[in-house]
Amino acid sequence: MVDLRVAQVDRERGIPRYAQTLVIELARHCPNIRYSWLIEDGDMPLLKQSLAQYGQFVRVEDISLLPRITHYLQSCMLDRSREATVLFPASLAVQQPQLGALFYDMIPWVFPQFYLRDPTTANGYMRAAELLPALDRLFAISECSRIDAVAFGCDPKRVTTIYGGWDPDRFKSAPAVPPALPAGYWLYI
Repeated sequence: MVDLRVAQVDRERGIPRYAQTLVIELARHCPNIRYSWLIEDGDMPLLKQSLAQYGQFVRVEDISLLPRITHYLQSCMLDRSREATVLFPASLAVQQPQLGALFYDMIPWVFPQFYLRDPTTANGYMRAAELLPALDRLFAISECSRIDAVAFGCDPKRVTTIYGGWDPDRFKSAPAVPPALPAGYWLYI
C-alpha cells in the first residue's frame, strides 16, 4: 500500500507531482506486486490513469477489508506535519506491514532559522521527523538527503538512495539539434 494522499493536494506542485512519478516508476519496475493507492475523498491524484494501471484506489476505512498488506510506503512523511496516526493509520497495525517512506529532504531541520521559527510549525515538523528513525526503510531522493537522514539519527543500513524520477508523460519532445554556442559559456539546470 502506498499513501498518496499528498498527491491530492496541490497536485501539480513539487512533492505531490514527484511522489506520483516515483511510485509509478516503482510499479513499472515491480509489476508483479499488487498495489493499493491510499487516498482521501476529494480530488484524485493528477496521474490517476497511470496509477490505476498498477493498482486500486482505497481509503483509510477500506484498509481492514484488504487482503494482507505486507508493505506500507508513506509518500510524504513531512507533509503538513501530519500526526503519526494519520501518516500510519491505526488499521495497519493489525497487518504489521514493513513501514517505509519516500524521503525528500531535511531542509527545515538543516536550516531551522529559516523554516522553523514558528513554534507550532517547528513542533509539527519535528513530531513527524522523529518517526523517521523507527521506519524499516527510507528511500532518499539524493545522496545529500541520505546523509542528512543519517545525521538526523536514521540507521544508514535502512536508508537507500533512489535518486530522481522522470515523468515521460510530461516531458515528451522530439530530439532537438543543440544550438551553436559561443566559446566560454555557463549552463545551469
